[in-house]
Amino acid sequence: MTLQELNFAHLIKYDLDDANKYTFEKYCDNGTVHPSVSDYCTACDELGVNVSPSDPSFKLCNMSHGSHSRDFINAVDTNIDTTKWNTEGVMFVMESPSRDYGIYETTEISKKGQKYNKRPSKQWYWIHDKCNYVEYPDYFKGGEYGELVRSVIFTFKLANAYLTNLIKCGMNDASGDAFRGIDYFDNRCIQNCYDLFLSKEIELINPKVIFTFGTNVYNQLEYRVREKGIKVVGLPHPAGQRRGFKNEYYNVLYFCMIAKWLCRTGVIDSEFYSELMTTFMEK
Repeated sequence: MTLQELNFAHLIKYDLDDANKYTFEKYCDNGTVHPSVSDYCTACDELGVNVSPSDPSFKLCNMSHGSHSRDFINAVDTNIDTTKWNTEGVMFVMESPSRDYGIYETTEISKKGQKYNKRPSKQWYWIHDKCNYVEYPDYFKGGEYGELVRSVIFTFKLANAYLTNLIKCGMNDASGDAFRGIDYFDNRCIQNCYDLFLSKEIELINPKVIFTFGTNVYNQLEYRVREKGIKVVGLPHPAGQRRGFKNEYYNVLYFCMIAKWLCRTGVIDSEFYSELMTTFMEK
């Protein structure tokens, strides 16, 4: 199975002739919206673990998919020469979809006599539209998500990086706007989503290092991949800006932590690391 099949045929099944041939360019040709949705994952719903144990008015609703380096690269208008980019696997893992920012669309499907009304992403998750080439210090700050990882990918020349959510569905109210964090999820839902999707994404990327955003994601993931020998590095969640962290804090910590562990795990070599740190000191 490929990442395209996992994202565009198994997690959310878009109306495609061949998921493996689906690219960001084809998404743009379709008016920067995904094709219509014919099916999506309902595994947690079928197990009865789709409702928040602490607040039944919240259930699995908004649905996300992952994005690879090639998607971020293809979203940039200018041609990028990636022949000398670093090819070792790197992953960035957020928690789960949050509120509706206009990128989801309610889609009703029926399975085994049961109707579902989840809200899969209608836009390319994490990217949405054509964008500019950016690198450090652009977007190395709080309040940024896909833009932050795009800037990281271009700064550190990561040809095989992948951004995804720990849990592919958000815990939302019926409107999809209000949401609850990981503490509101049934633990069986988290494990089920890991088994069906994240574990397979890890196998496909074969990362040397996984960067997690927020303590909750780190705690859920680190022990699950420990035996695989994959280094998991916790980074502050971008939403921490709302709790008083200043952008200078994110600017320094994101750059230094990512550079350090890319070097220590062999994703980038020491010469490139030294060049990066010199650039960092100058900027």
